[in-house]
Amino acid sequence: MGRCGRLLAAQHYGVRADITVLAKALGGGLPLGAVLMSAEVAAGLAPGLHGTTFGGGPVAAAAGRFMLGQLSRPSLLARVRRRGRELRAGLDRLAAAHASLGAARGLGLLCAIELAPRSGVEPAALGAACREHGLLLTRGGEHAVRFLPPLNVSPEEIAEALQRFERAVRSLEITNSHAKGDVT
Repeated sequence: MGRCGRLLAAQHYGVRADITVLAKALGGGLPLGAVLMSAEVAAGLAPGLHGTTFGGGPVAAAAGRFMLGQLSRPSLLARVRRRGRELRAGLDRLAAAHASLGAARGLGLLCAIELAPRSGVEPAALGAACREHGLLLTRGGEHAVRFLPPLNVSPEEIAEALQRFERAVRSLEITNSHAKGDVT
């Protein structure tokens, strides 16, 4: 919700789903989930045919209402898209500068960068090197690491994260170079 620069990522593509399931971000940390469905799908449900564990008590429902209000603000979503373009441009620059990195991908503030095939760099090792440089990343598939900054990330924080990431990449490239005996 909101991370891709729209309330729902499908909105970037003009897709309107028959069923959409929301959780996690909806409750702002409280257990809350929701199922959005078209009238056609809803017509197939009769009372008692559906239930929920996280349907929301009053506190979770209030949190959900607040979160929807925040994540629906055009100014917030525009800022997420802007910061996402900054992050993606930085990742593209790093991919062009380092042979161990492949293509960057993503939308808004949900970005990943592939590790180049046969680079000798593994996502787990890169994640550990990033932690040593004060940056927390997660795996983004078999051969990638994922960047998931908060929606209120600043341009300065993006620049700092990219610098820390590049230092981590360089440290692994140097380690791999020494291991291969490429350094004179």
